[in-house]
Amino acid sequence: MRFSDLEIQKLAQLAKLRLNESEAKSLAGDLDHILDYVAQLKAAPTEDDKEKRDPSSASGRTQDDGRRADRISPSEPETVLALLANVPNSERGFVKFKKIHKHE
Repeated sequence: MRFSDLEIQKLAQLAKLRLNESEAKSLAGDLDHILDYVAQLKAAPTEDDKEKRDPSSASGRTQDDGRRADRISPSEPETVLALLANVPNSERGFVKFKKIHKHE
C-alpha cells in the first residue's frame, strides 16, 4: 500500500468524508490501482507523428486551414419523395405535424 493511514485520513478530511477502517482500506486500494494505471499510461510509448497528434492534418482535408470544403448539392426529387413516403402525413412536399403548442 502506497498510502499510510494518516494520509488516507487527511484525504478523507479534505474531501469531507467520514470513513470507517474498512472504507479507508478500500479507498487506499482504489487509489493504489489508480496510481498504477497512471504509471502504465506514462510508460506507454508515444510516437512523435504529426498525423496522429494533430487532427487538422488528417487526410481528406482540402482547405488551407485544415477544414474540409463544403459541398452543396440540391436534393433529388426522387429522394425527397422517398423520404416523404415514410412519414404518416405530408403536404406540398413538407412533413405535416399536429399543432403541439398553442400561443395564448
